[in-house]
Amino acid sequence: MSARLADLIYRFRLPLCAIIAIGFLGLLPLTNITSIDNDISMWISRDDPIYRTYERFREEFGGQRTLMIALKSERLFTPEGLAFVRQITDDIQRVNPVERVYSLSTANIVTSLPVRLKPDTTSSVRLKPDTTRLTPDTTDSARLKPDPSNGDSDDEGGIEVQPLLDKVIDEQAASRVRNRVLSDPLLRGDVVSSDGLVTALVVTFDENKIDDVRGEVIDRIHGLVDPRLPEGMKAFYNGSIEISETYNRVTKSNLLMLTPPILLLTIGALFWMFRSWRLTLVVMAAVVVSFVWTMGLYVLMGFSYNVLASMMPPLIMILAIADDVHIVQHFTEELRANGSKEHAFKSSVQHLFAPLLGASATTALGLASLATSHVVAVRSFGIGAGVGVMVDFMMSLVLVPTLWLSRRAASTLLGADITTLSPGATGPALRGRFDIARAPVAHPRPVGRAPGATARRGAGGARGASVRAGGSGHDRGVGGVARLRRPAQR
Repeated sequence: MSARLADLIYRFRLPLCAIIAIGFLGLLPLTNITSIDNDISMWISRDDPIYRTYERFREEFGGQRTLMIALKSERLFTPEGLAFVRQITDDIQRVNPVERVYSLSTANIVTSLPVRLKPDTTSSVRLKPDTTRLTPDTTDSARLKPDPSNGDSDDEGGIEVQPLLDKVIDEQAASRVRNRVLSDPLLRGDVVSSDGLVTALVVTFDENKIDDVRGEVIDRIHGLVDPRLPEGMKAFYNGSIEISETYNRVTKSNLLMLTPPILLLTIGALFWMFRSWRLTLVVMAAVVVSFVWTMGLYVLMGFSYNVLASMMPPLIMILAIADDVHIVQHFTEELRANGSKEHAFKSSVQHLFAPLLGASATTALGLASLATSHVVAVRSFGIGAGVGVMVDFMMSLVLVPTLWLSRRAASTLLGADITTLSPGATGPALRGRFDIARAPVAHPRPVGRAPGATARRGAGGARGASVRAGGSGHDRGVGGVARLRRPAQR
């Protein structure tokens, strides 16, 4: 089966590579690893009863995803400090899709009014005639009732609500605000810390819109607050919205900072193994194609790029390099031993199909087992990574040997690499494998030495023997098999 599959892949290698290239170009726009989605739906499925309950609660009572801004200063309760709180509160309130900002500027003071009871009826009570029930013959005996305008009725008291900050804030007003806040149990410990050094601004959003513009809104609020902080005042940010955006910023920062050195280390390791820039570029090209296919299919399957999905690029790169190195090593060995590009292609596919399929399939099944998780991000990562492993297996089996079939690469491998390179120039990963095999390929000349001479040459053993293509360190035997020669005995 492997032989027939190898023949089939070799026959249709160019159309298959064309399909791979077209898919690469089509999926490349979908490979956006800088747009990270950490919405709550990434962790809880929208079909989950818990999520539906959350949505119903949010529609009835408002969302719970807020941004908290803490301002710390020893001069908080000064005209300048309170004016700054009022200014940024008004500015943030105008940012779309902010719904409300709760701060010292919007806080109210609630004062209870005392209860007033009506006077005692046993004492003198001023009455007034009830003219609504007078008759012509009963004028002197008119019924009387208490006069409410004279305070004869009960006053049950009430509450008085007024803004905390006055329109004009001076030193006296600032001191009065501080005393009110620290003496009010509804504000102390909630809007202002008990020591009066920290105040909080709580920003709520329209949760139907915030996820689409979350990064822009957070950056805009930072731009409104940070550059305008008074001297000695510090700003701190917290809340679910800020935490989600911080995850995004850290992920992007790690991506930008770690990707270049990782690529350089990978390229350096490949060159150290192969000692060939062409082989290194072939492997890296196949890795990039596999990566784009994997991430593009991940998006086409309806998944969003999130914190867990950010682990897929290095995972796919590691597995792709492992497959490609096996293919390149076997292909190079067969090409040097046989000299036929077609044979090297078919032999590589035939011999490596089963082991690579087994390794890739078991890895993909292990990753796909994460699909049983109830966490959406974990489930999507398992499915996407499993699909990526199998995509890389198919890409590597077709693309790597086809890229290595170019005339220039093959001629280089069969020419300079064989006839002029020393054994150490092949690289540590391939060193010692081709030193014997490449000699008969480079110099397949029949040798007419007598068996006795050959026996005398080898009588001393193989200690100190060396084999070098094109040099004088070997003898050519029947059938092109190199014979080791020992230095002459002294």
